[in-house]
Amino acid sequence: MNLLTLKIFESVLRNGNFLAASKENNCSQSSVSFHIKNLEEFLGVQLFEKTGRYLRPTAVVQEILPDIKVILDAYSSLEKFKFKEKELIGTLKVGFNDALVNDKLAAVFQKFKKNRTQRHFARRKCLHGLRTQG
Repeated sequence: MNLLTLKIFESVLRNGNFLAASKENNCSQSSVSFHIKNLEEFLGVQLFEKTGRYLRPTAVVQEILPDIKVILDAYSSLEKFKFKEKELIGTLKVGFNDALVNDKLAAVFQKFKKNRTQRHFARRKCLHGLRTQG
């Protein structure tokens, strides 16, 4: 059992079928089935009853769901630190030669810089080989 198995289980439970869970997790239906089977073997219980194309969670799901949510929430909370140290810091310099591009770039830079105080942008407009600070 691993975190992916728990994520897939939660996805199957929320979506009600393997197809939606497979799309949400970018994997095949057989992979979803494999993870659910592994979780059932690990826990020693059946998690879903199949009636036609529909899945119905068994009673044990309500018992284990709070613990699974705690694990997934804790992982999600830790995941926010994943990129914290990798944040880009410094100055990005871009050269261009069209006034229209300048306006569009300004909007993009402002959006990108929002809530990122350690990022700076320097724009330069190039005119016939001459550069002017922008």
